[in-house]
Amino acid sequence: MTLLIGAANSSYAFLASDRRLSWNGQLVDDEANKATILATRDARVAMAFTGLAKCEGFLAEDWLLEVLYEGSKQTNEILPLLDFLAARANQDIPNLTVVEPQHRRLAILIVGFTYWTENPEPAGWLLTNLPSDMAGCGFSRFSLGKSGSENSPVLVRFAGSTGSISDRDNTVLRAMLSNRRSREAIEGKLADMLCVASKHPRSQGSVGAQGNICLIPATPNENMQSTYYASASSWQVFGANSVFAVTGKGAMLVAAGTLLVGNFFPPPNIPQVKPNRPCPCGSGVKYKRCHQGLKYGYLPLTAMIELQKGILPSGHRFAVNSRGTASRPG
Repeated sequence: MTLLIGAANSSYAFLASDRRLSWNGQLVDDEANKATILATRDARVAMAFTGLAKCEGFLAEDWLLEVLYEGSKQTNEILPLLDFLAARANQDIPNLTVVEPQHRRLAILIVGFTYWTENPEPAGWLLTNLPSDMAGCGFSRFSLGKSGSENSPVLVRFAGSTGSISDRDNTVLRAMLSNRRSREAIEGKLADMLCVASKHPRSQGSVGAQGNICLIPATPNENMQSTYYASASSWQVFGANSVFAVTGKGAMLVAAGTLLVGNFFPPPNIPQVKPNRPCPCGSGVKYKRCHQGLKYGYLPLTAMIELQKGILPSGHRFAVNSRGTASRPG
């Protein structure tokens, strides 16, 4: 079961998710995307799922994209779109009779910003059919609950395989958000929490060492992005899916992919280690003086900017999933 960590303050929202897909304790895929970035007329959020990811006739990643795409034909506002998502979950998930009810557990964590007032507001929701993130069997109905507190300047929410998260982790993360630490520092903390979880006995092998951290800036004209973290040096950078529903009903663009950044040395995607450890790239230099802070972020906004500038017609629909295969929805 994937570990999801949502965090936000008045400047940035983050959503960290590992990429491991397992079934009954057996590894199925270590590079399965769980994350999607969503932009609507009145919000920008990141969402990721944990629980039921794949069964015969169902792939949660593709299902989520399809539902958001269909929902955008009816609305381009965040709350009606999330209500549509909840309704479809209640319609579709209970009908997956090829798996036992206890395996139909699914939770979708959503975090980002709404633009209902002059100042962007951090916001979060959890759509789930569980009484808690881990306990019990799958219920027949999903509920959408708001995360965070009106009295708190920061938002932190965990979902999925949370057994490795300590009270200290929670306290430190909240302090970093409250003290408005740099974006890089907070991302580094989230990446470290994913790394620790992947090795923690309480995770029971369900959390992978690879992960994505989605970044949503509060300022609407700043790029949203997804950064890929790996346990080994790699020339591949995996991005989150991206869905845009901002210019009118049905005017949606979905863009995601895998970026091959070249066959050169050292590879640009280097695993994170302690600052004074030798850099994993093999340079012989300390990590803090070499690759620390250097990450390839996947920016899904190129086509979005083209859409806003009128380069693409408003009715254009194009989808590229995170495995890099393209299609044009009918």
